[in-house]
Amino acid sequence: MNEPASDKITAGVRPAEWYEKDTPAPVREVRVFTRHEKTAAWLMIPLGYCFFRACPVYRYPLGAMLTVFALFALTFFLLHKNGRTIRGMALAAAVSALPVSLALFFSANAMIHTVAGLYCLLACAYTVYAACGNTLEEGLSDLLPMDLLTAVFALPFACFGTLFSAIGAGNVMKKSGKVLLRIYGGLMLALIPTVLVVSLLSYDSSFRRSMNDLFSLDLGDLFSHLVSLVFGVLLALYFFGLYAAASENRFRDKLNAEKCRNAADRMHSFSPVTSCSAVVPVLGVYGVFFFSQLEQYVSAFAGDLPEGAVYSGYAREGFFELCAVSFINFILLAVTGMFTKRTEKRRAHPAVRIVHGLLSGCTLVLIATAMSKMMLYIETYGLTPKRVYAAWFMLVLAAVFALVIVKQFVPRLKLIALSAVVCVGMFALLGLSNVDGIIAEYNVDRYLDGTLETLDDNTLQDLGDAAVPARIRAGVYYPACAETTQEHGVFSVTLPKLRAELARNQTPEAFD
Repeated sequence: MNEPASDKITAGVRPAEWYEKDTPAPVREVRVFTRHEKTAAWLMIPLGYCFFRACPVYRYPLGAMLTVFALFALTFFLLHKNGRTIRGMALAAAVSALPVSLALFFSANAMIHTVAGLYCLLACAYTVYAACGNTLEEGLSDLLPMDLLTAVFALPFACFGTLFSAIGAGNVMKKSGKVLLRIYGGLMLALIPTVLVVSLLSYDSSFRRSMNDLFSLDLGDLFSHLVSLVFGVLLALYFFGLYAAASENRFRDKLNAEKCRNAADRMHSFSPVTSCSAVVPVLGVYGVFFFSQLEQYVSAFAGDLPEGAVYSGYAREGFFELCAVSFINFILLAVTGMFTKRTEKRRAHPAVRIVHGLLSGCTLVLIATAMSKMMLYIETYGLTPKRVYAAWFMLVLAAVFALVIVKQFVPRLKLIALSAVVCVGMFALLGLSNVDGIIAEYNVDRYLDGTLETLDDNTLQDLGDAAVPARIRAGVYYPACAETTQEHGVFSVTLPKLRAELARNQTPEAFD
């Protein structure tokens, strides 16, 4: 029977020590996985293996797309069986991955394939995170970057080894660690005598022939499968760890919207006067620049070449500088917006909103200037992938800065979240448009119409299968003498490749 507290204090035992002895440390409850969770854990291993067998995704785009579909199907199954409803931002993330994943089939562009594959993995991770109720705020929120960081970098590693417990290998791995180490040591000791015995017994022709047959396997291919399995297991550990941590709401108490906003409020240390003083000189420079370029603006926007200028030089002159200035403006807006003190309603000071609106308007004029130069250049020399990507990037920037202007009049606008939506939407359009095919068709159409002096077949060759129908129509590609291309099986099929194969089986007259 325990002594009363007064007797212990009299005996010289401090209350703190008494409390520590009589109160046991809390024991974390061991999670028991359901049958569906165990099934999903087992399925994630071959799924991860299949994903890395499809890497690089630009070589096996169809395989990567099918793997992404399977990953989302398994995710929906697991969430549904766990009683989680996929709605709101979880549903939006899953839906956004659909057109992006389809770009793996509709496009033949390696850069688009790579970005699409990465985005689909991020969208799947965020779907699990949001469906389990871990988002800092409901709906479209400007705290989306913090949600993404938590979903991608924090939660998966909080329960990284949970997969082994779900498949029943947790205790086995702990107990077999020493056994595996001993086996490894024995194999190392057996290496030298085994080599000596094999070399001595090789005098026999039958034995030597048997050993040659045994080691005639394609070790490179075997190693490739082994690497895919290792990385596939890591991917399975990552996603199942994310699911386990998200379903337990591991960071719900440690991180919430109020804490994030309080941290943001502590960052607001600049006076509105300081921020305005940082932006006004830049606005003055833009005023001088616009006035000095007035004649060129009139010519560029009218589609005419300024007197004494050459198309190539005029289009290239200052293009990259204008893009760099636009990016600097974006950084200036972000810094002054992030560190400037807010009003009591957590809104930017009216003066700060004015200078932000003016700076964004100047940036839109700069982007329009760069776009007008690019259009003149394209009108003269045609399209190339770099010119298309540059124009696409400027359109994305223009949309973001237009949202910044709207934000100054509508303070409740979710600027960060809507900017992310714009970027994803614009990328999906780029991926689904078969941009390489459009480039080839545009150049060939203009060449046949006589509005393009020369047709650069080297550029068309770099576009790969997407340019084959246009090259046949232009008379610079002959299917009977076509160069052989490396095949990677059915999982490398894309829509441009199918169209190219169809075009090779047709005569040039079929395109008239």
